[in-house]
Amino acid sequence: MDEKPTQYLGVWDVRFMQLSTTYQTPYNSKIKTKRYYEMTYCLAGEITYHVGASTHTLHPGDLLLLRPGEVFTRTAEPGVTFDRIWIGFEREWLERIGMERLLEPFESRIHGQGNLLHPNSFPDDFWQQTLRQMLRAGCDREIQLRTCALSLLWTIYEVFTHGAQPLQSDDPLAKQIVSYVNHSLTTGGDVGELTQRFHISRASLYRLFKAETGEPLGEYISKKRLQAAREMMIGGVIPKKACQLSGFRDYSTFYRAYKRRYGIAPSQEGKE
Repeated sequence: MDEKPTQYLGVWDVRFMQLSTTYQTPYNSKIKTKRYYEMTYCLAGEITYHVGASTHTLHPGDLLLLRPGEVFTRTAEPGVTFDRIWIGFEREWLERIGMERLLEPFESRIHGQGNLLHPNSFPDDFWQQTLRQMLRAGCDREIQLRTCALSLLWTIYEVFTHGAQPLQSDDPLAKQIVSYVNHSLTTGGDVGELTQRFHISRASLYRLFKAETGEPLGEYISKKRLQAAREMMIGGVIPKKACQLSGFRDYSTFYRAYKRRYGIAPSQEGKE
């Protein structure tokens, strides 16, 4: 992997980079999480982010949002060169100027949902003009960086506020179900238990869950468990123990699902 920053500018509260990365071999990153609020704008190439139980593939013109603590991995095909603009900023910056409401597009959504914005999500190309402005050398780059970042955040905030990008459903029962599933991934959360706990039919359970998360229930639980197991194995836990701790009852099922999702056997994870 060959990564070259072509531009970098940083003040303590906002940072900007233009990056170019060429993947010589198939790329499958380890689990990552961030300390900043981040925006990644794809200039050229293609890369896929796996955020929570969701998959987001960036193409030229797409913008990806990530908040602190949001866990993700990335994959890319060999021979791809991924060019992008990256902007990271601190919450304290917006709090200090009384504009923390601009964080709603990052915070008012389910983990892994609503991360990706396409060009047609916006009413015009003003946001792209703002990004291009950040690439130009100005007389005072620090002012230019802060002003353009604020302008971009305001445009994204308008899109979310006016409903062009749906956040999540307003069904309180659906939210309760998703919350319960997330907190019981390793101890239960099967269909029978959920239908009894929430007094609904299987059909209603599947419908509500997919409407809230965008994912079928079984696929969502499997992805979350695999993600947890992968993080444990990267940290040194042996595969069979990670299988048990992440909620899988059968190692052969875990093995097949893991290899299908990540392309390697669980025993190879630490080596990779």
